[in-house]
Amino acid sequence: MPQPARRIGGVATLRISIAGNDEGLLRVGLYSETPVAAETFALLAQGAYKDTTESTPAGVDGTTWRVDKPFVCMTQSASSQELAYRRRTGSRKTPADFLPSTPKKIKPEAPSMPLPAGALSVAKSGPGPDLDFALSFAPSDGKGRYAVGTLLDDASMKLLARLGSLPVVSSRAALGGKAGQPLVKVQVVDASFDNT
Repeated sequence: MPQPARRIGGVATLRISIAGNDEGLLRVGLYSETPVAAETFALLAQGAYKDTTESTPAGVDGTTWRVDKPFVCMTQSASSQELAYRRRTGSRKTPADFLPSTPKKIKPEAPSMPLPAGALSVAKSGPGPDLDFALSFAPSDGKGRYAVGTLLDDASMKLLARLGSLPVVSSRAALGGKAGQPLVKVQVVDASFDNT
């Protein structure tokens, strides 16, 4: 189990289903030392992230999962935010006032350094326009990334290992840019955030 080296400012909890089966929880402690990136992830867990006051709130329910060893990457692109919004509201069409959240670059909040298994990380310039975050299912050199949190328990680590071992769409058969996406549907069915 990972041992947090930094102060935890809150815990995001994501309930994960794989191929329609409830697989359990990912409990992620978010570091106080990386407030902008950690707050972005916390707001996504609450379904309340907005980059402007006009934006439609985004959440982790629109996550596209991709395995890019040694990471399981979570992305909420504009199109996945739109699909999630339509699912959440039961709408067949996207309303004219829908505006996806696409954050700009942020100043790095921590240096790049090796990432242990279980680390939640973000690119050096922040989550970017697709709200990209990654969980390390194996240690990595962490080049160009920094940790914003860590998994907090053995059950979360086992679930992450399972996510990292799922068969994925081959890069050679990458039609429509789906390379690395699990062949079975991985979904966040519920999420929350608690301050500590």
